[in-house]
Amino acid sequence: MFKVRRFVCLALVCALVGVAYGAAHKIGSFLPQGLELATADGMAILNFAQGTGGPLGTDGKTITHIMITGFTPFTTYDVEFRSPTQGSFFGGGILVTDDRGDAQFKDSLPGLDISDSDIYIYVNMGTPAQELRAVGLQ
Repeated sequence: MFKVRRFVCLALVCALVGVAYGAAHKIGSFLPQGLELATADGMAILNFAQGTGGPLGTDGKTITHIMITGFTPFTTYDVEFRSPTQGSFFGGGILVTDDRGDAQFKDSLPGLDISDSDIYIYVNMGTPAQELRAVGLQ
């Protein structure tokens, strides 16, 4: 049931994002790392919408939608975006799981195009202590 819902949601989001902004970059699953539950999984869509006023690649925004499921319940996670072209960016403490270990994050990150990023999810253990819990590769 969840896989069918996930597929339908992904198809709808991709269709909407694709029409409005162009091709989206997709991460279809996350691989659990370290002490994370074996049930941990998720998906992400990253898309860059070019603005109109600045130099190419600096005026616009990267639109992100991350969904995770089966992670440790009631836990706060930090997300790192690792772009091969723009470097590494953290979006600190943005995923907080519910009683089933599910969470979502939707945001627009202004500036550089980081839609080509791989995503690394860390459990937030207090700055700067973090522990890698999942990786999503494009």
